[in-house]
Amino acid sequence: MTTMTRNSFKREIPVFPAKARWIWLPEQEFPNAQATPVSYYTDHHGFAFGSAVFRQKVTLPERLDDCRLLVTGDSKYRLFVNGEIVCDGPPEIGGDWNNQEVPDWFFYESYKVAAPFRSGVNEVVAEVMLQGDSQCDYSTGHGGFRLALLEGDRLLLGTDENWECRFDTGRRPERIYFPEREPVTWTRAQCLAAAVSQRWKLRYYPLPPLAVQEVFPDQLNIRFGGERISGTEDFLGRRGPLVLRHGSPVTFALHFPTEVAGCAEFEMESAPGARLTVRYQEVEGFPHEYDEYCTNGGRVKFRFHSVEAVLWLEVSVVFASFGYEGYDDVRLYKLSMMSQGFPLGEAAPFHSADSSFSAIRKCCENTLRMCMQRLHWDSPVHKEGLGCLADYRINALQSYYLFGESRLMRLDLIRIALLLCQKQHLLFHTTYNALFPVMICEYILYSGDHTILEEPEIPQAVALVFAGLHQLEDGDGMLTRADNYMFLDWRAIGDCNYHHPDRSNGAASLTAFFALGLQAGVRLAEWQGTQDRAEQLRRAYNRIQENFHRHYFDAGRRRYRNGPDTDNAIPQTGILAILAGLAPQEIAAEIIDDLCDKTLQRQVQPYFCHYLFDALAAVDAYDRRGSEVLHLWDELVAEHPESLKECWDCGDYSHSWSGTPAIQFGKRILGVIPEAPGFAACRIAPKPCGLPHAAGSVPTPHGEIGIEWTRTAECFQIRIQHPRAVKIHFCPPDGYPLENCILKEKSD
Repeated sequence: MTTMTRNSFKREIPVFPAKARWIWLPEQEFPNAQATPVSYYTDHHGFAFGSAVFRQKVTLPERLDDCRLLVTGDSKYRLFVNGEIVCDGPPEIGGDWNNQEVPDWFFYESYKVAAPFRSGVNEVVAEVMLQGDSQCDYSTGHGGFRLALLEGDRLLLGTDENWECRFDTGRRPERIYFPEREPVTWTRAQCLAAAVSQRWKLRYYPLPPLAVQEVFPDQLNIRFGGERISGTEDFLGRRGPLVLRHGSPVTFALHFPTEVAGCAEFEMESAPGARLTVRYQEVEGFPHEYDEYCTNGGRVKFRFHSVEAVLWLEVSVVFASFGYEGYDDVRLYKLSMMSQGFPLGEAAPFHSADSSFSAIRKCCENTLRMCMQRLHWDSPVHKEGLGCLADYRINALQSYYLFGESRLMRLDLIRIALLLCQKQHLLFHTTYNALFPVMICEYILYSGDHTILEEPEIPQAVALVFAGLHQLEDGDGMLTRADNYMFLDWRAIGDCNYHHPDRSNGAASLTAFFALGLQAGVRLAEWQGTQDRAEQLRRAYNRIQENFHRHYFDAGRRRYRNGPDTDNAIPQTGILAILAGLAPQEIAAEIIDDLCDKTLQRQVQPYFCHYLFDALAAVDAYDRRGSEVLHLWDELVAEHPESLKECWDCGDYSHSWSGTPAIQFGKRILGVIPEAPGFAACRIAPKPCGLPHAAGSVPTPHGEIGIEWTRTAECFQIRIQHPRAVKIHFCPPDGYPLENCILKEKSD
């Protein structure tokens, strides 16, 4: 897979030729292998489990420069060329929690033709699974495969009835793989009728292919049967096989140099019936999933299908029950992880006098790399759909500050918009809907790409979000009529779980989220030149601002209540009130320390700390309190340096929504904040947080902005290097009047 590069096709969207048809297993021979479950949440009872396998040969010209491949499949496919995996897919449509609707869109991809393709005869084999394996996998409800291999405009190979096919039932629902024994029977594929083919409303996937890298273990710990395991050093050094002598089962654990998201791949030699089981672990001894392979004997190389988060692989081998000369022992030639992720370069540099900040940032970076795939994931363990969009807001902001990467978020916003339009704004988490305009606004600020507003689904989805949330208002603009008030934070108090709070515990927060969305909507409308719309949204925000404090502030206890008819008041409500500008400035300044103290008591989870940091900045308290909140991550990194935990004291790892420190180091410590789309104007407002010095850079569409500052009690000295296209506005940090600052600015 690493040898292929997806074409960018910036000016031209490649289109399937009509002669390249949708094909599938012939219905007459395989009547029970036609329908597929629409989603992970569909009742899978009655659906066939297995894979349709298609094959064809093609003769390619001597030069492959002008050749390209278009491909897609339903539900999931892997494409092999001359025996090697070259790509898989399709890119995920997005999806939402418990969504079972047939998607209105489906992706296909385009690749440049390169090795293992070669001039002359090539065998192309596609393995198309009838069922996905994660929450973000969706199907149209019918299996299908489509491929076109083109030289310029000339079709060299297209899917049609001349392809051979078979139904492979070796992959079982319980994640056990039984490869079919040779010889297998092949038959002719069936071209699908137009009525079936119209299920797939194809959209081109314009992003580059995932970067795939093979990662090998660096440590082997024996669990059981160590007396029959030999060749450990040769195996780890890739000089020879790990030899497992025949007998009772053996178990050992493989450690990898860093935690990765990827598929396990092995090559082994054994007698028929030997079984290899791998258990995927982020922390040694605690598996979250497993796969098993039962061999047919001989030497085999196989890659499991599912992408998993792995720092440790626990491996068990059960030997064949009967002796076969030459194969009684098992020889494991390799067991590696095929790490995958969105192609990212080196992260922008950052360093400071506090070395723990560097460790936190590195942990955030590695977690983000694992979660940036063909879409943003909450984690490679859960693989939730894009309906959980607040997670991906934090992922996107990290990718802007670490890598200057916005392409994946652009497509994710379109996918979310398509989902909002199909669901008529009724996604699983009501609070997340309100953040959709915020995410679009942030995307434009960091990328400078106004053209996303020209995508028809985007303004339609924004209008649906606002219209839907307006329907939940009472006479004073408070959102008290919602079916649900999810999601707030991972916290439970008594009978109330703030994952899904009731009206009395969620109305204030939902109203504050709506206010944030309205503020972003005003900005979007102004960018679009629709002043009437901007004024309409501004009036809606002003009505909330006029009434929120009166409805929800408890003057006696000096805190914001969670909703009507309750005295409950969690810090998240107050944080949102400040952030959305709904708390009077003097009240906000008064209560921020209490909210910060409660955060330090772990009453606010890592995800929600992102809102706290912005609230601290809103009341000029970041420089005073930001560092101690950032140091909450020291415990997470000490517990698991490779990836971020979901919550302070619960959940699993590799959750990038906990990665707000990666944003804070660029946005607050270095102080780089875009004020106009694409950093046309940029505020530099460092928050030293007690540090004597810090340095680093923040990527922009015009190039990097480099920051280096040092400070003493009397003087703040800063060096700013920025592209000429970026207009800089320097704001001195707290405690340093402008006359006590030395500014050295250079543009290039």
